[in-house]
Amino acid sequence: MRKIISTLALLATITGAASDGLLDNAIAYEAVAVNSTSYKCCEVLPVGRYAITATDGNETRYLSVAANGAYTYATSPDDATFFTVTDDNPYQQVLIDAAAATVETRDFTPWQQLYVVGSFNSWAFTPMECADLDEQVFTYTGTIATTAGTELKFMGANYYSPGADPNGVHPLTNGETLTSAAHVATGTSTDYKWTVPATDSYSITVNPFKLTASVSTNSSTDIDRTVATVDADQILAVYDLMGRPEPCDLVLLPSGLHIVVTPAGTTKILR
Repeated sequence: MRKIISTLALLATITGAASDGLLDNAIAYEAVAVNSTSYKCCEVLPVGRYAITATDGNETRYLSVAANGAYTYATSPDDATFFTVTDDNPYQQVLIDAAAATVETRDFTPWQQLYVVGSFNSWAFTPMECADLDEQVFTYTGTIATTAGTELKFMGANYYSPGADPNGVHPLTNGETLTSAAHVATGTSTDYKWTVPATDSYSITVNPFKLTASVSTNSSTDIDRTVATVDADQILAVYDLMGRPEPCDLVLLPSGLHIVVTPAGTTKILR
């Protein structure tokens, strides 16, 4: 039976510490649970040697990792597999699949740009903003208009690569709703995309290093509206307001139509 993991962490001995022993002067970086079987730890790490620990209750085991990424559990830190972080590769992504019992460690190079790409912009490359490339937080705020099958993804380069898509940011499964975005994948050959639930103004944040995303909508009205039920005579009164500086913002008619009269004196009729 495969061990059930409640906590995974990187356990580090930092170069220059008083002792090189794994348990002495160690710094722990806790992994984040992506789901019930997958974990990730994406950190800018100090120079040092790192092992991965798995904890279930009070029991701690050390991961012994083969060259193909498959791991087994060891009871002694002497049997743990270490990886080394140098000044040349401080950005580290450690991805753990407990169901498959595999570990992938990646050296991450900070991305210089990120683009929103989707059917809403005809698969053009709309640039995102990043205030600090060291932090790798890319943002986009704008209206995304939906039609049947509207979908999008994010790209770290303004071109498409044949086959594998190393510069793409994708959902973990195809067709996830954009507003549910939380964990993302990069460097995959599966061209998964998000679906957009409705036309709206969206605020999107993507971090290709932390492998995270967050999305919110910015629905709002431009003016306060007063709602009233009116009869035919009152409808005429609404039209009398045309051209006046003081608007009657919204009138609900018995037919279910809404007449919106704006301060500029223009009228919209909505169902």
